[in-house]
Amino acid sequence: WADKADFFALGTNDLFASVIGLERNEEAGSSQGDHCHPGFLSILSSAIDHAHASGKPITVCGELASDPLGATFLASCNVTAISVSVQRLHPILRVLNSLDETLLNDFGINFKKLTKASEVRNMLLKSIQLNMK
Repeated sequence: WADKADFFALGTNDLFASVIGLERNEEAGSSQGDHCHPGFLSILSSAIDHAHASGKPITVCGELASDPLGATFLASCNVTAISVSVQRLHPILRVLNSLDETLLNDFGINFKKLTKASEVRNMLLKSIQLNMK
């Protein structure tokens, strides 16, 4: 599809629900799993890499983009843009503006070695805290 598309847009809520095998609007879907699970992030990272390889911009929206840790992950993947609600914009910008490119690159390489969402969240949180001091 890349040669026919002008851009890519990924909705993390729908993608996450599909990955864990639930309907997006199922009540159980909101409490199942964690958007920062390394398996889900690997799928997302691969899609982002394919968009980059095609030379097309990629925008990501949804809960992952609206979470400061998720937005940090997306920055480590060099997404073109994220879409978040106005209420979440200031905290996301504050975090993203504080990030160090070297730490982002390190995270982008090392997150694939992790096996739990809690490990991903801890690694992201440490990189944010290092830069906000």
